[in-house]
Amino acid sequence: MGLGVPREPLRVAGDNRKLSLIQPATKIDLTAPMHSFCSSYLASLPEPDGFILKSKSPSCGIRDVKQYAGADSTCFQDAGSGLFAAEVLARFPHLAVEDEARLADVKVRRHFLTKLFTLARYREVKRTGTLEALGVFHSRDELLLSAYNRTLFNRLCRILDNCEKKPLSELLADYREMLSKTLARAPRHNSFGRILRYSLNLLSEKLSAKEKALIEREIGKYDSGLIPLLTPLTILKSFIARYDEGFLMKQSFFTPYPEELTELDFTEFYNRKP
Repeated sequence: MGLGVPREPLRVAGDNRKLSLIQPATKIDLTAPMHSFCSSYLASLPEPDGFILKSKSPSCGIRDVKQYAGADSTCFQDAGSGLFAAEVLARFPHLAVEDEARLADVKVRRHFLTKLFTLARYREVKRTGTLEALGVFHSRDELLLSAYNRTLFNRLCRILDNCEKKPLSELLADYREMLSKTLARAPRHNSFGRILRYSLNLLSEKLSAKEKALIEREIGKYDSGLIPLLTPLTILKSFIARYDEGFLMKQSFFTPYPEELTELDFTEFYNRKP
């Protein structure tokens, strides 16, 4: 918006019905310039898959921005979104959107990255624009989407069946909408356990008694909250590769995003000094 670096602090004033962006030191109201920037910048983007925004920022905070009664008020009355973040959420309600502070949480980060890369892969399906590409996408994500929401996954299956004989463009749009709903919330802890056990059952005939007992023990530890999901996932992946279990080898559930992001440490990112 043409502000210098460094700049005087900004604050959000008003309530959720009408919010303003104020610079208390100069009394300048930056609401209109911010809305103008939001409109021009977001309209200029190629199709996005998600956003990482700055926590607590009066422009970019998603949920933790202090909202004051006015420019000179000393006490905040509520907390909500910054003006830019509010516009992002309004324009792209189904995308992967998080702030860098929450991404330090492993479960939040896994959900964000899973949603981000799944939506990005579906964008490629739309670009290809074929029923075959949609079928490949759906078959690869069966276990993942079932873990997220089994009921909505069944609806995705019905959309793919296309009993109503809809044109492909409409079919792809319907699938995209239901996919967004399916990925809206992170799966419950026991949903992952359910998929881990299902995968073990598919492998069971190829496993020795000791191998099966090892995997069952690790899944049990995960169910009890004693170990992270990554541990039984890694063990299962090793046996899937060893025994070349074709269906499981193709499932995105085991690698929903690039493996190099698995151990990504966001603490360095958001604690970095200017």
